[in-house]
Amino acid sequence: MNEIKQQLEERYLKIGEYYNLTFDILKKIFIKNNILLIFFIILNVSGHLITEKYRGFLKTLEILRNTNMIEIRDYWYSAMVVLIISFILLLISTIILEKTGAIIEESEKKSLGETILKFFKIFCTAFALLIVIMILIVIIWIIIFIVYFIMSGTADITLSNMKNISTINFLIYVMLFVTGVIFILKTLYFVQIYFLRRVSMYEALIYNFHLCKKNKMRIILPVILLVILNILLSLPFNILNFATLFSKYRFLIIGISAILSSLLNIFYLILISVIYLNVEYMDLKKS
Repeated sequence: MNEIKQQLEERYLKIGEYYNLTFDILKKIFIKNNILLIFFIILNVSGHLITEKYRGFLKTLEILRNTNMIEIRDYWYSAMVVLIISFILLLISTIILEKTGAIIEESEKKSLGETILKFFKIFCTAFALLIVIMILIVIIWIIIFIVYFIMSGTADITLSNMKNISTINFLIYVMLFVTGVIFILKTLYFVQIYFLRRVSMYEALIYNFHLCKKNKMRIILPVILLVILNILLSLPFNILNFATLFSKYRFLIIGISAILSSLLNIFYLILISVIYLNVEYMDLKKS
């Protein structure tokens, strides 16, 4: 595997070279960590199948309006199972990131406990940040609501007032979307740094800012192409899924689609690790 590291250290690679190296590493990881990746795929397929059973607003509404307590209980149990599966998939994703780095660099593998501890730290931080953002949104909305009615000089809720408030809400959501996009563009290398290097979240964030200055498009373009590929490959399965909505083969199609999605997710995790290491090596070479 040293030849891969040497290629990453020599120069900035092209998109095709990133994909070729990622595919080579994917084969190596499947050989060395087949149980982990198979478990990842099984969990992903299970999550898709459970979600498909209760997918759609009308189906959810039907369950909630149902007087059959057993069916309601099964619905909430399934929702909890999907959340747990999603949590475990995120954890396995960080382990795949760490193993990718260890294979490329032929370095000493971090202990599983260290990776899990880092995952819980970043998960709790993200969860706390999400709660703070939600509280701020509620506070801002309440303030806007109060200020609007004070300035308008009316306490009546009319159709015109509701339209104006809806417009303000839309602008708030647009601002949140733009803020989210900016946040993503400013943290393109954060996760890779945090899990591939023995650094704190603060140190990872600072170095991430440094790498993002001139290397945004280097990771954005390959990821966008992978997303487009995922859409193109998923489209036939989505069409078949709709066509076989009431067929016994429906869940078979969903399962095959979920397996493909799992492989692309693993490919994505390896790809962003490869790009990060190439960018880091070039940055160290310059300095």
